[in-house]
Amino acid sequence: MNTPISIKHSYAGRHVLLTGVTGFLGKVWLAMVLQYVPDVGKIYVLTRKKALRPAADRFERQVQTSPCFRPLHEKYGADMSRFISERIEVVSGDVSLPDMGVEDPAVLARLRRDIDLVINCAGLVDFDPDLREAMTTNVEGARNAANFVAACDKAVLLHISTCYVTGKKNGLIPEDIRPDLSPAGDPFDVEVECAEVQASIDAILAEHESPEMDKRAHDDAVKQIRDKGGDESNAMLVRNTARRIKRNLLKDAMVAEGQRRAGRWGFTNIYTYTKNMAEAWIARRLDPGRWSMFRPAIVESSMSYPFPGWNQGFNTCGPLSYALGSWFRHLPCKRATRSTSSPSTTSAAA
Repeated sequence: MNTPISIKHSYAGRHVLLTGVTGFLGKVWLAMVLQYVPDVGKIYVLTRKKALRPAADRFERQVQTSPCFRPLHEKYGADMSRFISERIEVVSGDVSLPDMGVEDPAVLARLRRDIDLVINCAGLVDFDPDLREAMTTNVEGARNAANFVAACDKAVLLHISTCYVTGKKNGLIPEDIRPDLSPAGDPFDVEVECAEVQASIDAILAEHESPEMDKRAHDDAVKQIRDKGGDESNAMLVRNTARRIKRNLLKDAMVAEGQRRAGRWGFTNIYTYTKNMAEAWIARRLDPGRWSMFRPAIVESSMSYPFPGWNQGFNTCGPLSYALGSWFRHLPCKRATRSTSSPSTTSAAA
């Protein structure tokens, strides 16, 4: 008879490195482990410093202000600071950099020696972001996490992916990871793909730094100011407007290239495309016994912890639930997207 898996037993005394603690999943995981597994050994929270604000200050602000930690404040009260300090160590770093951005050699050596588990929750979850940002966070971040684990004495990796890495496939899809095959069925080499992506990024940057692009942005700025009744002779206004236009044109070009490449391999968007590449890097870099993938579907509001309905930000179905709980009583929708079993209607009653 199989012995049931015990979360409390598995994490007791273990040392865990967590990335992406400012995100929804990372924050909830940390709060729930502190709430329900108080015997956890040590949790190292990798946090980026921001401008002049140290990493420790950024994390402390999260603990003090996020509703996710409210049950812990209620449970421990004035003893909360001691409880947190005994179980958490904030590590200044950046998952998009080699060695996870940990610059202190002594801290890096200690982590590589002591860590049992790395949980990589860091990720850019926008569906179609700037290709550069998606590659840096989702792909390079996962690659750096895998390299970090490979250099550790005993650590294993739990990588947070998405079930939509399977792309546009339909039907029953087995939980296999094929780093050498795209959803479209074509042979896929993540190293070659990353090199081609970087070449495309470099070409787009060169094009948008050309005199021709400067002139286009300037002319568009003058026209935009004129159409709004502004002073087109104001050199500073024209210059600032042209910079904004040029910045937006560059981002649009990066998004378009990302969408083109994603569609080429059978993915629905840049997010799933880069998350698939992340899985491919991990599967190539680490032995099978040193990594696991967690592939959630759509992450929605919490069912119970820290309280029913909590979500970080105003996204997914949160805005719809909020609206239908107010005076807004109907939800308009397209006829073409209704269920085939539903009656023909252009609105759904709350």
